[in-house]
Amino acid sequence: MAKVSFIVTVFNKEKFIGRVIDSLKKVNGNFRKEFIIVNDGSTDSSLDVIKQHSIELPNTTIISRENKGPSLSTNEGLLVAQGDYIKFLDGDDIIDPNAALDLMNSLDKFGQRVAFGQRGTFDYKSGTYTKSKKTPKEKLIKEPIKALLSSKYNFIRSIGSSTSMVKRDLIEEIGGSDPEIFVQDFSLALR
Repeated sequence: MAKVSFIVTVFNKEKFIGRVIDSLKKVNGNFRKEFIIVNDGSTDSSLDVIKQHSIELPNTTIISRENKGPSLSTNEGLLVAQGDYIKFLDGDDIIDPNAALDLMNSLDKFGQRVAFGQRGTFDYKSGTYTKSKKTPKEKLIKEPIKALLSSKYNFIRSIGSSTSMVKRDLIEEIGGSDPEIFVQDFSLALR
């Protein structure tokens, strides 16, 4: 059975991280799940909120380290990740219950190693999630570099963002995030 590693990087997200973890508890799919939450030296009470909310989140690893930025935090999570697929989340991103399953199915359907989903919006005050009005259709981008350079699909530069899922073998092949580039989204895409 396939396994998905959810890697969540957190820096000073005490107001959001509880809801992020609560959304992870609702992830659907008949696959094994592991959750890796990397607290990147938060100076607020993010770590306390993480510990409190992850009590009922099975297969969770919490890493707390000094602040070094999201690329290095992502790499730290990747070092312990055991999944066949890697699903990235930032410390203020709510995941749709079907997002991981849909991305995994698309990867398998098209025989690819990277998939992107659609963003929605979450109103933290009301607790409501709204999907984008455009309903995406699965689409294989045959020339991703050309599409990126033409700005046709700007999301390609966001490998490592909350809308993406990557097969583990590709992450291993590229060596994770470039430690010289602060933001993992751009670092992973460039590699």
